[in-house]
Amino acid sequence: MSTPNLASMRIGIAGLQLKELRRAHIGLEQHCRLQVEAMQGALRDSSKKVFDDPNGARRELVRVQKLVQTCNLNLTAIGQHLQSHDLLAKVGQSVASAESLIDQSEITGPLPSPQVESVNDEASESVFETEGSAPSTLSSRVSEDRNSRQTGLTPSINNLGPFPVPPKFEMSMSELVVDFCSNHVIRTLSTAIIRLDRSCGGKFHTTAKYTSGVFTIRMRAPANAPGMINSFYISSNDGALDMISFDFVGNQPNRVLTAYAVNGNHEQKLKTFHMDFDTTAEFHQYTIKWDNEMIVWMVDDVVLRTLRASCVKDYPTKPGHIFGYSWDASSLNDGAMAGRMNWLNAPYFMHFKNLQVTSPLRRGDWVPPQQKNVQRTSTNSIRPFVIDYCPWSVAADAEHDVDITFDKKGCGGRLRSLNSYPSGKFSSRIKCAEGDTSGLLTSFYVSSGEGTITQDEIDFEFLGDNKRIVQTNFYVNGTSDNEQWVELDYDCSSGFHTYAIHYDQHQIKWFVDSKLVRTVVKEDQLRERLPYPTKRMFLYSSVWNASFVNDGGWTGKWHGMGELPFVARFKDVVAQYFSNE
Repeated sequence: MSTPNLASMRIGIAGLQLKELRRAHIGLEQHCRLQVEAMQGALRDSSKKVFDDPNGARRELVRVQKLVQTCNLNLTAIGQHLQSHDLLAKVGQSVASAESLIDQSEITGPLPSPQVESVNDEASESVFETEGSAPSTLSSRVSEDRNSRQTGLTPSINNLGPFPVPPKFEMSMSELVVDFCSNHVIRTLSTAIIRLDRSCGGKFHTTAKYTSGVFTIRMRAPANAPGMINSFYISSNDGALDMISFDFVGNQPNRVLTAYAVNGNHEQKLKTFHMDFDTTAEFHQYTIKWDNEMIVWMVDDVVLRTLRASCVKDYPTKPGHIFGYSWDASSLNDGAMAGRMNWLNAPYFMHFKNLQVTSPLRRGDWVPPQQKNVQRTSTNSIRPFVIDYCPWSVAADAEHDVDITFDKKGCGGRLRSLNSYPSGKFSSRIKCAEGDTSGLLTSFYVSSGEGTITQDEIDFEFLGDNKRIVQTNFYVNGTSDNEQWVELDYDCSSGFHTYAIHYDQHQIKWFVDSKLVRTVVKEDQLRERLPYPTKRMFLYSSVWNASFVNDGGWTGKWHGMGELPFVARFKDVVAQYFSNE
């Protein structure tokens, strides 16, 4: 029987299981009727699409998985129907199995021959340095020998004359080495699937190690998988490893984590990004570019993060294998990192496909893709955005909405836009945290880069001990002596109100509920020999304990532990780029 036929059969089994579940358990009709009806419709649609539209079938099956999770939560809330839980888990298993079979059915034919181009380093506009001459390790020789075999060219080792561009080739994933639980890793020519259940997860790696390169793969994370972490990374895999990674946390399907380690040290090297898509819904392309000068992390050719070797004390340099890994991370930070496993929805399947490698890199081999410019006069959601710290404290559901929680760990959160803006209108409807928030500072602002000694910045700041005022302020080159308070005719925690900053190279305006409350004009500032901000700005929001500033003289002294957690809410957060020039 063909793989699509098997997938169709598994979808049919899921439908029969759901029909039996609905017939046998009256409680399900009371608490999950709408979800079950939606599941049945999605299963019918997926069955029709298996052969002609596998991506469409997969999307329908992902929808079923999410409905199963919702129904499980409904049943858990009423504390009964344990048998219904078991049958729902079987439906989830059948659907997950069908998804896996659909992916296996997409095996491609023979790989195309790699294209080879010659580049003159002197003519290249690339910023990359040429690596050393002869490869000094066995692993780098393996990498270069492999590229030589595929191009039919022998690399020069004396750096005299043009160097051939290493080919981008699609690696046969059937050649990957499985580190443990081999029966949990399914490998085909173009795909690898890791299954996680109570007994085991799985990990695989390439046979060769690489000294530099561009490493691209398409991935789809499993749905409804709190507690699970899935990773794609480069690692030296030794006692004091160097590592560069993409990670997916199961309780936040819109999150992508980037990280690196040097000699086993991971401290302060993690950045979290909230994307504008669900990583479990469909495949997206993830790329790590790494050489001796810079690391670039990209998703679908959008640059999320760059790390220059010249700007950090420690930088990963050791040759590394490429890895894929799925595991139960429930124990990390007592579940705060990825959540806790719900084995009722197991097994979980992490999908990898189309691994492509360009290695080693030399000057002129690679330039980043052209990034899309932010459209003038258009309103933009700040997705994706960067979460600077305490990612578990930042919740973002609707396209333009964010909640930041100050919790018992003494942690709030800060986020910023991925793009910076030379000018614009930045607005949000904001509701401050309720309760005794003395000491807390809630901010909505634009900054050229918070924490830098030359930052320009424009603020709305809500001072925790007085909820009937908001402070406006601006910085120029890291210096601020421009505070003004605006009195509010309401308590900022009693409901949502709109706050907007208009900034360009001529003036700054602050608005509250469309009412202009302050204006700073550049011409007036210069006439008085006072500074005016001129830098491109990122959009920020943050909540933090500022009670130590002036010994509580700014936001009040902190004494609110009994009322934790405190939640500040930001709705309709948008940036509109414009220019008066």
